[in-house]
Amino acid sequence: MVPRAQRQAARARADQGCHVRQAHPPDAGQQQYEDKVAREQAKWLQLSTNARQLFTDKSSEYIPFDQPSFVVDAIREVSDQRK
Repeated sequence: MVPRAQRQAARARADQGCHVRQAHPPDAGQQQYEDKVAREQAKWLQLSTNARQLFTDKSSEYIPFDQPSFVVDAIREVSDQRK
């Protein structure tokens, strides 16, 4: 888990239009954790007949800051389905 101060600093940088990410592959333990989280999150898909789980490898945990278009596109897809 990312310490609170570090998350706040990242948000502050994102608000200023920049976000610094460390580009390094996760170690085996981190990869196992990420895989487990993805499996657990996938269980939520069973609650709907029209659900999708989206992934991006170009963002940190702050996807709205790192890739706002990714989030906007996903919201538009849902909105378009309702029309």
